[in-house]
Amino acid sequence: MKSDDAVSEILGFVLVLGLVIILVSLVTAATLPNMIKEAEIKENEKAAFVFEGIKRDMDTFCLAEVSGMKRQYILDISDKALVSVSHGKKVGSTYREVKITYEANNILAEDVWIAIESGGLFWNKKRILPSSFLMVVNPEDTPEQMEYGGKVRIEYSYLGHIFEGGRECHLFSIRLL
Repeated sequence: MKSDDAVSEILGFVLVLGLVIILVSLVTAATLPNMIKEAEIKENEKAAFVFEGIKRDMDTFCLAEVSGMKRQYILDISDKALVSVSHGKKVGSTYREVKITYEANNILAEDVWIAIESGGLFWNKKRILPSSFLMVVNPEDTPEQMEYGGKVRIEYSYLGHIFEGGRECHLFSIRLL
């Protein structure tokens, strides 16, 4: 006759292993969405902090009026985020207003749009810092650019102030690297 002594030990091991797998699955299903949402919120807040620093630097450059001042920030973003430099309204015959934008299409957290432009610093179309100066670029020197995900370097330098279209403007060169 055959002996079935080892069957109960194997069956017990399989049942315990199945129970552990079910518990791990339940814990993961309950906590993973919160972890992803928190990570997305933290990334968006980090981007807002960087954009606030850029705005503060640009305002300082405009106040100091020393051409050649340069700065760069590195923004580490997910592959679902986009950083762009785009041209706005034309100012005079050569220059255009500039806009630096961060857009994140998050999975669980709310989608975010942050922008620096001559109107100030915006978060989801709401102004969080007022405008200080009219910032313009020469389209030949500052092309429109977009970068998706990864480490995006935002480099900008102050080229001086100019009078264009009857207004005082502050000229910048901006690049995404």
